[in-house]
This record gives sequence, structure tokens and C-alpha cells, in this order.
Amino acid sequence: MRREYVEEHLGDRFEIERELGRGAMAVVYLARDRKLAKTVALKVLRHEFAATVGGERFTQEVDILARLEHPNILPLLDAGTSGPVRFYVTPLAEGDLQTRIDKEEQLPLDDALQARHDKKIDGRADIYSLASVLYEMLVGQPPFTGPTVQAVIARITKEGPPKIRVVRPDVLEDVVRAIDVALSKRPKDRPKNGAEFTQLLGVHDA
Repeated sequence: MRREYVEEHLGDRFEIERELGRGAMAVVYLARDRKLAKTVALKVLRHEFAATVGGERFTQEVDILARLEHPNILPLLDAGTSGPVRFYVTPLAEGDLQTRIDKEEQLPLDDALQARHDKKIDGRADIYSLASVLYEMLVGQPPFTGPTVQAVIARITKEGPPKIRVVRPDVLEDVVRAIDVALSKRPKDRPKNGAEFTQLLGVHDA
């Protein structure tokens, strides 16, 4: 994705300073947000991926991200659409989840399971997103990766994620099973809410 393309659609609000990183689905920029009057991380979905994300799905994902609460997950400041461009805005921080994963590769199980304390998480789409976060915190990469957006989407729809215990044999079997169920292809096969997911994890609050 060319910087000029982003500036064409988002230049009225954001002053793009430089690229921070890129993946198969999105490019992240360091930008000055005129609306929020602060420097932020601007995550822009690649246009070929954004085209596959309908407006209703994008709104749902924004709602899920806005409700996730965890000290290692950056809060969502804003999100929106400008023409064909879909974007997320988060603060800049050194201690966010992705920075920790990049540095430590795999996070302690206790740190990962703290994410389940978000009592606002409810519904099977929310559970899928939370399970994806837990998977990445434990393994060090998302459950589905690929060189292109098309490859990632194909794996999401056709394949299961790599087995957690191949990489992390210390992870409890109950936790592995719970995450596998929460990442089921069919929504009806996933836990229906956070309480059911916590029960599957086999962990209890003190």
C-alpha cells in the first residue's frame, strides 16, 4: 500500500510521518491525528483485504476491539472509513501486546489468561477474537498467517491453527482445548459467552 494512497483518503485528518510496520492485512503508520491532537499509531487495512470486509463486519470488529480490556492490549482510540480505506487508531506505546510478543515471542500463561477478565466480552464473535489474542500471546504469532491476504483468508476458512503444544508444551491441555473450540469455524460450535469460555479454560479466579 502506497503512502500516497493513504494520504489521498486520510490526509485531511492525519499527517503521516513514517511507516512503523506492515503485515499481510494492514500497514501501520506513525501519524499526527488532527482530530485527537496527538501522535498516534494509524493502522490501515490493505485495500484488497478491506474490500473483503463488509461494513457490518467492520463495525462489529471495531465494537469488539473497543471492549477488550487488558494491560498489554492497546486501547482503540477511534476507527473509521474514508472511501475504500478502513482504519484503526491506537496510542503509541512501548509496552503493548505486539511489542512484548516481538521481544519475548511467547508470553507467560498467567499474563495471557488475564485477558479473559474482560467481563464485557460476550457472544461467539467476541469469543473468537479473544481466543485469537490468547493464541498469539501464547505462541508468538496469530493463529492464521500467510504471505498475502488471500492466503490468510484461505487458511481461516479451510484450515485449523497450528497446534499450540507443538510450540508451547507447557500450556495446559484444558487451555489448548478451550482455545481450539473458541476458534471453531462455525460460530455455533464456539462458547456462547465469556463465562462458558472461562469454564472451558479450567481456570478460576482467586
